[in-house]
Amino acid sequence: KQFVDVPIGKLNRLDLFLKSDDIMLESCKLGTVEGMEQAEQILKRMILEKKHSSTENNLKISSNYFEKVMFGWGKLQNASAIEKMRNLLKFMKKEYEYDLNNNNNS
Repeated sequence: KQFVDVPIGKLNRLDLFLKSDDIMLESCKLGTVEGMEQAEQILKRMILEKKHSSTENNLKISSNYFEKVMFGWGKLQNASAIEKMRNLLKFMKKEYEYDLNNNNNS
């Protein structure tokens, strides 16, 4: 919880990638809706950090992060989890398009 409460732009890159990966993985391993919501919240925070720092450097968010969260939702095996996976796929596509457009403008 403390990780996502840090103001945007105040996390260093090491924290962003190493800590978020560990916390996201542990959240997914819980196998609960709460754990998956936390993992998704961390992913979205990473995206916000990427967009915030895009003027300074090109942060890339690997598709592995999306895959971890989608896999975790899939393991819950219920209708709302399937909808969460669909929404994440749409979000992933939107972020891919954002990155594509952003890289073409630099």
